[in-house]
Amino acid sequence: MGLSLEQIAQALDLPLEVVQQTAEQIRSQTILSSQQNVAAFIVLLNEQLSRFSPDDLTELYHLVAPLPDNIEYLSQALSAWSENPSEILDAKRQLIESFSHNSSEESPNKQTLINAIGQPSSSGDSQ
Repeated sequence: MGLSLEQIAQALDLPLEVVQQTAEQIRSQTILSSQQNVAAFIVLLNEQLSRFSPDDLTELYHLVAPLPDNIEYLSQALSAWSENPSEILDAKRQLIESFSHNSSEESPNKQTLINAIGQPSSSGDSQ
């Protein structure tokens, strides 16, 4: 949008502190949602690997490997990828719904995701 929090507060005639608190709450929810998305993928990969073809795993590895270890980037990439295999998307949604009732002790990260995906087989891929 391009507006600063100060500009938003002024335009809405609200105290800056209220706008800052609201922005932080939105950011926290976004991070939580991203963590749940990545965590759901990790659970799917660890517990329901049969949902993924070898080509899916190779594609996922090549999608995730170059990304920074940033939960929001990882979540966005996984969300975009999972729009096509609808059975994976449905399973992921079910897991995320179950997460809303449980709080995870451990935050997912890129290395955990890469470990769950596994190394792609070198079936003719030479780079």
